[in-house]
Amino acid sequence: MKSNIFTSVMAYNLRRILFDKSLTYAEIARELGCSRQTIANWATGYNNPTLNNLERLADLLEMDRQEFFRKIPKQTKKNKSIPSFSNKYTYPDEK
Repeated sequence: MKSNIFTSVMAYNLRRILFDKSLTYAEIARELGCSRQTIANWATGYNNPTLNNLERLADLLEMDRQEFFRKIPKQTKKNKSIPSFSNKYTYPDEK
């Protein structure tokens, strides 16, 4: 799948949110009734969740679904403790 800004921002924010909440892909997958690989695919930008799954994920994480699509301020994006799976999932203005 070709990376785009929607996919990149959503994937980055999902990783950031799960990291901040100390949750694993397996824990989220168990609660949503899907595979760990499905969550990993969302978090790496390989696939996007359906709208229904996005709503369920936001409910599970007790947050507004728009949070997945907010651009993170530059000082936060440079935080090395948030897992980064590939340089291709950076914001376009960082290239």
